[in-house]
Amino acid sequence: LHIGGEAVHINVNVRNTYRQSGFFNFTNELSGDNIVDFLIGQGAGSPGFGQGGGEFLLLSGVKWSAFVQDNWRINPRLTLNLGLRWDPYFPFTEQRGRIVCFRPGARSARFPNAPVGMLFGGPHPDAGCPENGSNVNADNFGPRFGFAYRLTDDQRTSLRGGIGIYYSPPATAGYTNFADNAPFSPQFQFKAVDLANPYGGAGVTNPFPGAYAPSNPASDTTFVLPTTIVLAFQPDYRLPSLVTWNLTLERQIGQSWLVRTGYVGNKGTHLYSGDLKGYFQANPGFFIPGSDQDNRPFPDFGSVAILGSNNNSNYNALDLTVEKRLSHGVSLLAAYTWSKGLDDFAPLGAFLAGFGSTNPFNRHFDYGLSDDDVRNNFKFSNVWQVPAPHRNGLAGKLLNGWEVNSIWSWRSGFPFSVYSGLDNSFSGQGLDRADLVKAGNPQLSSSRSHAAQVAQFFDTSFFGPNALGTFGNSGKNILRAPRFFNVDLGLLKETKVTEKMSVQFRAELFNAFNNVNLGVSANGNPLGIDNIQSDPTFGQILAAGDPRIVQFALKILF
Repeated sequence: LHIGGEAVHINVNVRNTYRQSGFFNFTNELSGDNIVDFLIGQGAGSPGFGQGGGEFLLLSGVKWSAFVQDNWRINPRLTLNLGLRWDPYFPFTEQRGRIVCFRPGARSARFPNAPVGMLFGGPHPDAGCPENGSNVNADNFGPRFGFAYRLTDDQRTSLRGGIGIYYSPPATAGYTNFADNAPFSPQFQFKAVDLANPYGGAGVTNPFPGAYAPSNPASDTTFVLPTTIVLAFQPDYRLPSLVTWNLTLERQIGQSWLVRTGYVGNKGTHLYSGDLKGYFQANPGFFIPGSDQDNRPFPDFGSVAILGSNNNSNYNALDLTVEKRLSHGVSLLAAYTWSKGLDDFAPLGAFLAGFGSTNPFNRHFDYGLSDDDVRNNFKFSNVWQVPAPHRNGLAGKLLNGWEVNSIWSWRSGFPFSVYSGLDNSFSGQGLDRADLVKAGNPQLSSSRSHAAQVAQFFDTSFFGPNALGTFGNSGKNILRAPRFFNVDLGLLKETKVTEKMSVQFRAELFNAFNNVNLGVSANGNPLGIDNIQSDPTFGQILAAGDPRIVQFALKILF
């Protein structure tokens, strides 16, 4: 029986000049050309102009966990593994009470001049706002169960399985966004501004330099409207949890071969979600100067970003593995996975950049294939220690110590959605999907020539602008990027110089066959494809993976 626990004390001291210099965005929303917008000094976008007062935060807290675990040998064939883990969530404390909550209709007693709906935590929190911004989750118990069963008397065939529940506490990095909330370190964002006078053009008095993050703002502090809630927890925030299970059949063949097949699945609940309360509501006067803010459901706020726990996911996979452990100088590993992942997730990075769900009125609108869903994935790797006859002297140094290794990768393309590039939903989200205008499958064959795929990867005639007042009728991730194939090769030679010194030479070739992998951008994102229906290059492939790269290394070991 094993019993244990952990207590990690965490302190975070944030003090920086984040966004104090301000920034502008120039899109094509005003003149139809972003360069023209820049030349005439008109910033527009989400946001067109922003400025902040730096970030100042003093966080402290303790992450607690405890577990009990036992192995129970039922008989010589069957062993059970039983366990229970406790992962309570105690929110971090901000030492000066720089915590914000969003509760529509509620008025703050701590800062009476704050816009309605903006409440504050701290040692003496507003009613309805927890001291630390979210409530304690003490009931996070994760049971674990596993088993191993020997199927045959020769001890070469076994069946293994298990199931468990796991929890994921929020990272401290997420808490740093509390520092950007007014009146502690305000962030101001405006959709359309005049470069010469961004605050005046938005009808707001310039709050700087006075708004540069006072340490202890007075209770009668004034708030410049519209203000921004950069981050607040949803009232009933829960820790994300993952139930994961697997069943594996394994057979040893000979002394060094192993064959394995398995099923793996998981179900995510209460996953991190971004809920943007500052979306626009459909209004024919949307593009009338000064009307943007009036279209928001909470006009006193330019943006309200809520960190929630509303998303869900599920994943199922079949795994096949053949392995040869190192013997006679050779090891091999081949693995194939067929899988399918589904979720209704809007990536947290996109949320913090200003996006929530694609359709803020219908979270199920984002249910579909996961962004990282790869239907077929095959990997092969090997190590070959090249045999050589035993020789002394110079011949021995030249012939001995060679090793060849390789990694081969084949996989399906990542899925992607098609966007209209318009704001016909009048939501200000910038994530409207295109409309499917005819029946059929817009995915074209990946067996076509590279030139044909680059010119038109999918059939663009299937898509048109989304209808006014809608978010588009095409589904999430209905197309797939090109397939991926890559081979990396390595050659190693180790030469013994003296009893205590050797020299190692390595030659490594990445993408050794110089295969062209289309639609892979420089940062590894699969969307090297123009998927914006309103773009002139719509449907074209705009990027490819790296060509062959060769590198050499020489190492002296002593």
